[in-house]
Amino acid sequence: MAFTLLILYYTGMVFVGWKFYIMSHTSSPALALPMEFLNQWRMPLLFVISGVSVTYALGQRTTGQFAGKRVQRLLPLIFGMVIVVLQVYYQRLSEGAIYTSLLDFYPHYFNGAAPRGNFTWNHLWFIAYLLPFLLLSLPIFSNCASLPLRPSSPA
Repeated sequence: MAFTLLILYYTGMVFVGWKFYIMSHTSSPALALPMEFLNQWRMPLLFVISGVSVTYALGQRTTGQFAGKRVQRLLPLIFGMVIVVLQVYYQRLSEGAIYTSLLDFYPHYFNGAAPRGNFTWNHLWFIAYLLPFLLLSLPIFSNCASLPLRPSSPA
């Protein structure tokens, strides 16, 4: 449910009239209130979900296995940054750049990193930022994973 709301949030960003990568020429003022509500909760909710899933995952793996799996999870980020370039392509077109097609744009995608260049992780930033947070907080999470999830009943 949280990730569905996140998809709806980023779709709404195109139409709400706030500064965003890609903006529609038509904005909907009716979206402002629900978007403001989602804006307050989207990041804390993602970090809570990530924290809970880390705690459960650490209960089933060693710290080393867990760290290895997290690094493997960067593969979607790398795939997204190299293959899924549509967002940057449409962003550049909306800014007035002239490309005859996505294939024409693709070689230019690797001309420098954002914000001046085209190479960026855009909407996948959470995956990239989550890895250092996880690796730095691994000692804390591994201690939390060893604690019982429910308090023991008094004897």
